[in-house]
Amino acid sequence: MSTAKKIILVRHGSLDKQYDGCYIGSTDLPLSNEGIREAEALGRFLKKSAIDCVYASPMLRARQTVESAFSSLPEIPVIYDDLLRETDFGAWEKLTFAQICEKYPDMIGPWNNRNYEFTFPGGGENVGNFYGRIRRIKQLLLDSEKANIAIISHGGIILNLISDILNIGQHKAWALKVDRGSVSTLSLFENGTGILNLLNFKPGGGF
Repeated sequence: MSTAKKIILVRHGSLDKQYDGCYIGSTDLPLSNEGIREAEALGRFLKKSAIDCVYASPMLRARQTVESAFSSLPEIPVIYDDLLRETDFGAWEKLTFAQICEKYPDMIGPWNNRNYEFTFPGGGENVGNFYGRIRRIKQLLLDSEKANIAIISHGGIILNLISDILNIGQHKAWALKVDRGSVSTLSLFENGTGILNLLNFKPGGGF
């Protein structure tokens, strides 16, 4: 088997409790105090990982996670890339699933079926375009000369990137779980396949 790159997938820290259970995509929220503590715990854990470079979402919650986690590791280059932004849920932003079902019952089926033609209402992102971003992120990793790469991003990006690399189908992404403030790791081979080594580990504890 060919030499593998180590991919470290970090979901940003927690948000204010009022947003628990809500769909937060393009809404640019800061970390809560708990989220800052989680990011600091991530930093202590990541010190042991010999990271060569970091790719991160430019959204505020991801930036704050980077700043808190890597404040003691300034020599590691950080590249902010729009590819790593969370999906834009449009009019569904800041709604719970129950509220979405109540307000948009006819859209739940096409969304659950991962219809590539589906676009979130109110100017949100097209699902097919989102999956296109996932493929471009994987290609970015494959093209990189670095061997140990960290990605600081969002739940939707991380879950779908894992599913794509493992080739288990995008509909299986939501059978996995990555909490805010968690780390998952993959071995990524030259042919684009991979092995999942760690899923949803929270250095600061908790589930």
